[in-house]
Amino acid sequence: MTGIRNRMLRFAIVCAGMLMVTPPVVRAQGSQIPQGYNSQDWTTVNADAERDSWVRTDPYISLGSMQNPTGFGVVRKVKLEENPTSGHFDSQAIFETEAGGYKSMGYVIDSAGNAVGFDSDTDQIFWRNPLASGTAMGGNCPKQVNAGMTRALTEMVPTVLPYGGIELGFRIRDRQPVAGGVVGEPHQGATNISEFSAPFGGANGPGFRAPGGGVFVLGPDGFLHQLSLLKGFDVLMAPAKFLPPNASTAGLTAFDKYVYVATSNSCGDVPNGVWGFSLADSSVVSWNAKGASIAGTVGAAFGTDGSLYVATGEGPEGSAADSVVSMEQKTLRVRSYFSPGKTPFVATPVVLTYPNWNPARGKDMVVAANKDGKLYLMDSVSLGGADRKTALTSSTKYTNYSTDYVPGALASWQDAGGNRWVLAPIGSAVASDTHFPINNGSVTDGAIVAFKVIEQGGKLKLEPGWVSRNMVSPLPPAIVNGVVFALSSGEYHTSDASMTTVQRAQRSVPAVLYALDAMTGKELWNSGTALPSYAHSVGLSLSFSTIYVTTADDTLWSFGSLQDQDKE
Repeated sequence: MTGIRNRMLRFAIVCAGMLMVTPPVVRAQGSQIPQGYNSQDWTTVNADAERDSWVRTDPYISLGSMQNPTGFGVVRKVKLEENPTSGHFDSQAIFETEAGGYKSMGYVIDSAGNAVGFDSDTDQIFWRNPLASGTAMGGNCPKQVNAGMTRALTEMVPTVLPYGGIELGFRIRDRQPVAGGVVGEPHQGATNISEFSAPFGGANGPGFRAPGGGVFVLGPDGFLHQLSLLKGFDVLMAPAKFLPPNASTAGLTAFDKYVYVATSNSCGDVPNGVWGFSLADSSVVSWNAKGASIAGTVGAAFGTDGSLYVATGEGPEGSAADSVVSMEQKTLRVRSYFSPGKTPFVATPVVLTYPNWNPARGKDMVVAANKDGKLYLMDSVSLGGADRKTALTSSTKYTNYSTDYVPGALASWQDAGGNRWVLAPIGSAVASDTHFPINNGSVTDGAIVAFKVIEQGGKLKLEPGWVSRNMVSPLPPAIVNGVVFALSSGEYHTSDASMTTVQRAQRSVPAVLYALDAMTGKELWNSGTALPSYAHSVGLSLSFSTIYVTTADDTLWSFGSLQDQDKE
């Protein structure tokens, strides 16, 4: 009865909200923001623009609920593509809890390149859009990672944390928060309806509707689409040229009337870098990495002031290689950068706020993982200081990242004591340089490692916290209300370039989903043999107490409470 339960809960929350006094507002980025607004939706890759993969609150997932080993498991699965191809890989699923005002929807790109909309209460596929206009996927990179789909994150919204206090971050705000009700001004209609009807840019704009009106997706021909939530059609705008065709893209993200994406591998002869599209006038800006690779699987991360942060890997002399770069939001002009030397970064940065950090230095911190096996913590105002080589601090070496396995992305969360944590996947044993006070078994194939940001003598430090149980090539984790969900992908990694994709698949093992205590890494639950295939590159996502996992056989699996499912 998950679907019925979810809708009843939403209805009850809305009814309760209508009886409440509208909460005070604070101003951020020129908009009135209701204090305490917090979306349950996973609206872009890694949950939000900061790329922290952290869902602050959840009505059904908690440390207590995950103690019951028989109460959580596979509730549904949907075959996205009957005959999976190797053209490109599936994306993370994103969600809209009230699509059209009544339907819970999920959105994902399958291995054939179709944009798919499905009912997230039943996993029934509602629509499939092939995005076939223009050039097909291919070029000089036949195996491309796609940028995924995204809702629009329009403002910097303060989130009330479960234990009190406020955290600022980009969240979706395409409908009136329930605490203030959903009734608009007289003769104006419901507030969400008015947002559906408002185009950006006025009469001279490109025809894009306000963010609440659809979901953004980038086609292989380089055209940006804004598809309707319930039908998947280009009814909200005319497709607009964003990139040259056949680019390998990652981290499609929309906020504040701009859409951003990262390009990598020089696919389709498209330069590696970051691209921005203005929804107001269709203009395009870009930052060229000059041959350096873009590190990570989810493109750029975004700060609460709108700044973009991207990490780079290897590159030729004179390129932007081996760096973390900060860019201005509208122009993508470089603000600052940090480089530890000739050693590449291996993951998309994560942006985090630190409660006691000196406000004069900026609200945000940035953390990135390097191939040297260390995490680097940087001040968002000046990433590398005056010499561009000095971070705030770095961890000790905690692993040896191989050429074939890289973490792709990090995750971060804040505990009830106000301590900020950073989580990183590793694909081998823990390095002897770092002592973790809590270990959860011998690690040979990979694990999740956790560091805590602490302050000692006025200086910040990344203190080792815990190491999870052994996992095979784990993907970046997600944190939900004090529970870490981590996926042992099972994928076989090797530095042998002669090994084919088929051979690697034959050596891979089925994926396993784990739930861990976020404070200790202790295993609370695992999916056992429920998943028959390994997983490739695609991280976890969540919608309303349900965890979504995509396996290499192009199947989307839903994990949730077994006690609340229909018996039909």
